[in-house]
Amino acid sequence: MPAAPGLHRFYWDMHIEPLKNVDAEYPMTAVFQKTAPQPTGPWVVPGDYSVVLTVGGKNFTQLLTVKMDPRVKASSADLAKQFELSKALYDTRATLEPIGKSFESLVAELAKAKEKAGDTPVKEKIEALNKKLQEFADPARVRAGQSLELDVLSKVKKLFGDLQEADAAPTAATEVAAITIQRDASSVVERWRAMPQEVASLNAALETLGIEKIKIP
Repeated sequence: MPAAPGLHRFYWDMHIEPLKNVDAEYPMTAVFQKTAPQPTGPWVVPGDYSVVLTVGGKNFTQLLTVKMDPRVKASSADLAKQFELSKALYDTRATLEPIGKSFESLVAELAKAKEKAGDTPVKEKIEALNKKLQEFADPARVRAGQSLELDVLSKVKKLFGDLQEADAAPTAATEVAAITIQRDASSVVERWRAMPQEVASLNAALETLGIEKIKIP
């Protein structure tokens, strides 16, 4: 909120805090400058909340109550379960987003390095590392030659969106899918820890050819 004197208005869309450093995504029906980005945080559950404004070292508190649309028949327990699973996926995405950005950057960097390396032994090292990166991507996109994305991150975003579409308890299939995705996410995080060493080994080879080193954001 602006700190300038005067009357200010703010808007809360009743979602928890959006994820930081995440590129905004919009629906296909978005109208330029008139459509809000898709939320990255889950809906809050009905209940009492406090808005705290700090000015000049003083706190001003205003209570507000979020109520469910009376047409919705989901119970409080259903909504709590939905929020719990959504929050777990929200936290998982927060962990995966930096890896996703590094992944896409590294894919682009390898393509540039491969072009510069030409027909040299270093080219084989680049292709080997690129093959390892492909293991993190959707096999269908790899086969189709499409731009690569971190597959588990795409799945987290998709399941989160599906879960937030309706005010209802998660289905058994959704719960199983969430468990599987979170397990896969943990594996990706662990495997990605080895990537800086892989890049360092390739950079040593690139340096012998005078090619700029690859950097991981």
